[in-house]
Amino acid sequence: MSGSLYNKGKPGIAIPWAKKLGPGPSPGTRVFGLWTGRWIEPRVGPDLTLATLLVRPYPIYHDEGEVLKETALTKDNYGSVCRVYVVIEEDNIIKEKYQRWMIENNPTDEVKVIPGSDHMVMISKPQELCSCLQEIVGTYS
Repeated sequence: MSGSLYNKGKPGIAIPWAKKLGPGPSPGTRVFGLWTGRWIEPRVGPDLTLATLLVRPYPIYHDEGEVLKETALTKDNYGSVCRVYVVIEEDNIIKEKYQRWMIENNPTDEVKVIPGSDHMVMISKPQELCSCLQEIVGTYS
């Protein structure tokens, strides 16, 4: 997949690394630090402080191939679960073209679109996201 479809770290974004303490190998964790407008869209404004307080580390997997194999969405793995992808049209982090590529390579039962939403759809379009999720629950429950 082309790097131009998925934005990687940009200047001005600090990405601190941490290692797990204790015995045994550790994949470590990553925390996104200083955010720019690409990560938190400019219209968020006063919610930026709240967003920075909610940042949590997440694990880094050295054996990504094994993780992908174990979590592959196949009929054997999660085949009974209906899948719906919600496209975020104006995402500056995961571009729509890359989202469409993911859908093409992992077909879903339905694709929904939230127009005018950015990467933080739960902040930029909370009512639209809630309505979309309610429609999905109503259709597939």
